[in-house]
Amino acid sequence: MKKVVSGIVAVSVVASSLLALSVPRDHIVSEHWLKEHLGNKHLVVIDTRKAKLYKMGHIPGSISMPLGQKFRESRYWNPHTHRPIPGYIAAPSKFTKTMREAGVNNNDVIVYVANNKSSHGFPGAALAAYTTIYYGHNKVAVLNGGSTGWKHDGGRLTTTVPHVKKGHFVIKRFNLSNIATVPRVDEAVTLHNVQLLDARGIGHPNESHYFGIMKVRPDTRLQAYGHLPGALPFFVGDFEYKKDGVYYISPRERDVKLLKKHGFKLNGKPIMTYCNTGHFASGAWFALKYVVGLKHTRAYNGSMADYTALPSRPLVTGRYRSTYPY
Repeated sequence: MKKVVSGIVAVSVVASSLLALSVPRDHIVSEHWLKEHLGNKHLVVIDTRKAKLYKMGHIPGSISMPLGQKFRESRYWNPHTHRPIPGYIAAPSKFTKTMREAGVNNNDVIVYVANNKSSHGFPGAALAAYTTIYYGHNKVAVLNGGSTGWKHDGGRLTTTVPHVKKGHFVIKRFNLSNIATVPRVDEAVTLHNVQLLDARGIGHPNESHYFGIMKVRPDTRLQAYGHLPGALPFFVGDFEYKKDGVYYISPRERDVKLLKKHGFKLNGKPIMTYCNTGHFASGAWFALKYVVGLKHTRAYNGSMADYTALPSRPLVTGRYRSTYPY
C-alpha cells in the first residue's frame, strides 16, 4: 500500500509539472503559489535584482536578468554629465533576446522577483511586467514580497545557477493601451482630460523634484525640476505596506482610501502615471490597473527624463495641489 501511495504522489508531481499554468487576474502570486508550481515546465522565474544579490542566494531555478541591464534603454545625452539618460523600456530586439536567454517560450508564465527590503522593490518587478505586457505577453505576474518575502516565509535559497535551454519567444503583438508617450502627455497637460499621478510623491526624498527644488537630492537625469501642470503627488511606496521587514503589495481597499484622500476620483477621468524615469510610474500603473481595477491607466514611458529634455514644455514648481479640479 505504501508503494502505491508513493507512486500516486510521484505521478501527481510529474503531472503538475506538465500542466499549463494560468495567471491570477491581478497578476500577483504569493510565495505559496510559487512553491506549489516551481518545477512546472511552463513556468519561468526571473530575478530582477542586481547580479551580486542573485549570486548570494536566489529562488531555485530562477534566472538572473537584472532590471537595469535587461529591461531598460537610454536616450538623449545629458549635457551636464555627458552620459545617456535612462528611462525607456527595452527595444523589441533587446527584449526578445532577454526572453530567449531566460528560456521563455510564448506559452510560458513569467514570474518576476524583486528585492522587497524597501518600497523600491515592487516597482522594479512591476516595470519588468509592464515591459512584458507591452510586448504582448500577458502571462506574467510579480511575486508579492519578492525574494525577501520568500526567505521570510521559509522558502529555500540556492547559489546554484540553473542551466537554461534557449527559448523561442517572439513578439506577436504590441499592447499600446498601457503606454503614454509625448503626444498623450501634451494632450493631458493641455486639455486636462486625464488625472496625472506623480509617483515621486511628497514627504519622501524625491519630493524636491516635485516641488522644483534643485539643491536637494539633485538628479542629473533631469534637465529641469517640477511637476506636470495639474499633477497630484502619490508616492509609489504608498501602494505597499511593511510587515516583518518585508514590503508587500497593498490590498485594494487600502489603495482606494489613500487615492481618494490624495484627491483622485476613481470613477472619473483615466489616470496617467509618471516619475523621473518610468520606474516608479510602472509600479503605480501596476497597482492602479490590476489591484484597484482601473483598466485605462497608462504610464509615461521616459517620464520626466524625457519631458524635461523637450523644448517649450510647461512645468509647475512650488505648489502642492492641482491647478485645476478633476
